[in-house]
Amino acid sequence: MNYLVHLSISYPFPDYVPGNFIFDLLPRQNKNKPLAILQKGIQLHKQIDHYSNNHPSLQEINKSLHPFVHKYAPVASDIICDYLLYRLWVPNISTEFDEFANWNYKILMECLDVFPEKLQTSTRMMIEHKWLYQYTSINGLLNVLTRMNSKLRFEGDLTKVLEPLSKNEKYYLELFQSFYTDLRELSNLWIIPQSEMKL
Repeated sequence: MNYLVHLSISYPFPDYVPGNFIFDLLPRQNKNKPLAILQKGIQLHKQIDHYSNNHPSLQEINKSLHPFVHKYAPVASDIICDYLLYRLWVPNISTEFDEFANWNYKILMECLDVFPEKLQTSTRMMIEHKWLYQYTSINGLLNVLTRMNSKLRFEGDLTKVLEPLSKNEKYYLELFQSFYTDLRELSNLWIIPQSEMKL
């Protein structure tokens, strides 16, 4: 999952954060019958995923990464998109990154008790280690990709995508910006601020 991209879309609406964050981590049985507090965020997460998977710019990124990681190109693409968003943070997000990260950590800590017990532990550890900062540097990205290697069902090395990213970062930044501009614009139709919801 591209945590940074997803959380940037639900910001600054706290009621969308828990479900948007946790959906990809939920066991199958929990996905089928999510708690009410998670449903809005889960719906937003699904909309982001569907739009992302069909956007030509992300499809182009996947295509360019395929020679390096083959079937895992979409997985690698998700991860490097968080790095690309951080590189383009200032023109896209008005809030400073530190404030954004701390706000999300606070919201997630406040709703930990609605997560499955195992995910409470892992989420708390992610927050304690300030995991969003992993996407702010190539070294952090290397750590994320290396950890993801251990979760792959088949043999693969996601760190290989750092080669094309390093050599052609401007190309990837341009593709990502094209995608993210469209995503931000469309997401305005998906999010209903609490003050505008019908009682």
